[in-house]
Amino acid sequence: MVSHKDGRRVYIAGWSIVLCPMGNILHPGFYKKPIKRGVFYNRNACKGCVRKCAAEKRGRRHQAPMTEEDFSKLYADAGLLIKQIRIRPDSGTISQRKSVVEHPFGTMKRGVDAAYCLTR
Repeated sequence: MVSHKDGRRVYIAGWSIVLCPMGNILHPGFYKKPIKRGVFYNRNACKGCVRKCAAEKRGRRHQAPMTEEDFSKLYADAGLLIKQIRIRPDSGTISQRKSVVEHPFGTMKRGVDAAYCLTR
């Protein structure tokens, strides 16, 4: 059912919509013939979004590669249930990541004879 997925958004071909990372639905807008991409957007949903994941300044848009025959302005989002999953960070992994940089800084401090300096 998913025909295009990049790092931030998912295009669902069966329903002709795009889901953004925050769970908002982007509706089909228009088709760009020269680059063969469909443009999807939802200004109302993106206006108050905290993520601001699209690069365009005038409206948040997503461009999905597709043929002109595949692009349709008709979409079906009725009955669509979107649940955002939050993953609790692992405290062991976080403490390990924090300690990874301790050794290089300690080596640099010792090399310049600055062991008395605080580096934070």
